[in-house]
Amino acid sequence: MKEQKIIHDSVHGSISVKGVFLDLIQTAEFQRLHDIKQLGLAYLVFPGAHQTRLEHSLGTYHVAKLMSESLALDEQAAERIMCAALLHDIGHAPFSHTLEWFLKDQFGFTHEELTANIIIGKESILPEGDRALIGGSPTIPEVLEKHHVNPKEVAKLVVGDGSEVHPEQTLLSGKRKLRYGDMRYPFQMIHGPVDCDQMDYLMRDSHYTGVAYGIIDRDRLLSMLRIRNGDLVVESGGIPAVEGMLVARALMYTSVYFHRTVRITELMLAKAAEKMGRKEMDSARKQNDSGFIAALRGHDDFSKKLLTSLKYRRLYKTALVWKLSDMGERQIGMLKGLCSYREKVAVEESICKRAGVPQGTVVVDVPGEEILMSEPRLASVNIGILENNRVKPLSRVSPLASALQLRKVQDWVLLVACPPEFRADVKKAAEKVLSGR
Repeated sequence: MKEQKIIHDSVHGSISVKGVFLDLIQTAEFQRLHDIKQLGLAYLVFPGAHQTRLEHSLGTYHVAKLMSESLALDEQAAERIMCAALLHDIGHAPFSHTLEWFLKDQFGFTHEELTANIIIGKESILPEGDRALIGGSPTIPEVLEKHHVNPKEVAKLVVGDGSEVHPEQTLLSGKRKLRYGDMRYPFQMIHGPVDCDQMDYLMRDSHYTGVAYGIIDRDRLLSMLRIRNGDLVVESGGIPAVEGMLVARALMYTSVYFHRTVRITELMLAKAAEKMGRKEMDSARKQNDSGFIAALRGHDDFSKKLLTSLKYRRLYKTALVWKLSDMGERQIGMLKGLCSYREKVAVEESICKRAGVPQGTVVVDVPGEEILMSEPRLASVNIGILENNRVKPLSRVSPLASALQLRKVQDWVLLVACPPEFRADVKKAAEKVLSGR
């Protein structure tokens, strides 16, 4: 009889793991996720938000298993999809999405690309020397190959075929770049408008933050899924459940993921990391949260001061907020330039100089670019609805879905923050610098 373990999860209840999945969760790469917070520094705003990427990965695997059973997939196809679901976040840096934009600028790849390279054995996410210290545990590709699962096939489900790293997955748009053999549904189960990743993180993040907006009807959604012409679609009876999930996703982004104070804490951590050299950061990004903080704290006095401020919740405060309606043509042009992380840093330094405040004490937030990186599915509501043996896009049968596609996650397009004692001076300086005066 094969060994099996039951893991008790606070969201889904009992999760059964055995075979390749049991071996995968015992790898060092997967266990590293024990100390990477799912929501980064959001616990400074939502005190219960201490859930980890490991919990989320297990939950995503469990939903993928339920989804595969509901769709009656064959064992081999289900196994590949469940492996991809379990491993889809192993490339995350410390504090999850908090440093994503910064690290993309530094190293030129996203956590999905890194995850795929870890799965095929091209990259390592463990700090140098750790594997030797724990006795040379098997790598992820070694575990997959031992169980006759092709690592390349699993990696393909994480990022697609390489033509688009962050596709907007619209099921009926005619865009057929991302394939899995002749079928698209395996990729859509991992990265589609209705996928196992979103189902878990909405339920899990709602549970831990105490924000009720993330509640979804998981069982109804799963029971209404079908495969039609190679795509994952939803029977018309599942429209209310799909609408509920889309509403939950939109509200959780507004209320939790892009909460203003959460954003400020993330910007403070990224600012503390900016002074690290590329080689130092390449080592630090492979740590878990506590290891990263230790590396950063010992780097310089500025980083240590910022980390101490975060530790005791002495946070920067908003000095300036611009909504789209507040902006003229010149400001909109400036905003486009700030989509480059390095340009953003240059503007922050200019504001500091003009305000006469210490360098590093101003952070500028332009969330549009990070929304695209952290959640490319956010505007995707074009889900296939199966009705009377025909498939229609959800937007044609649901005015609510169409409205959500136009809804903005946050009510600002630019935010400037700084220590509270500098707010008046920084506000004046920021208005001049950002207006080109």
